[in-house]
Amino acid sequence: IYSALKQFVDAVKNLGGDRKFKSVAYVEYPSPGCRMLGFVTGNYHDSQVDRDVTTVFIPTSPNPMTGFTIIIDNDKVQDSSMSLEEASKLILSAGLVAPASFQADME
Repeated sequence: IYSALKQFVDAVKNLGGDRKFKSVAYVEYPSPGCRMLGFVTGNYHDSQVDRDVTTVFIPTSPNPMTGFTIIIDNDKVQDSSMSLEEASKLILSAGLVAPASFQADME
């Protein structure tokens, strides 16, 4: 897992300039109360609908090189305090390796 994670994080870091993931965020999907983890790739104003929108790449687990990109209203994106590396570990491990800020359920 380490080599795959390192390769993914290096790829993300090497996108360069404005063409890199800006932050980690949650998007409510596929139903209320469920959240998907994604990487914010940009913020724009969509003049067609006169709204500010965010583009988010939602990677699939355990292969984060595949996924889908969504364009969503800013108010439907919830910021996460996770770093890109923490989020990548969580995705690559299918949730087995959680960030230190998460507390494991001790039951």
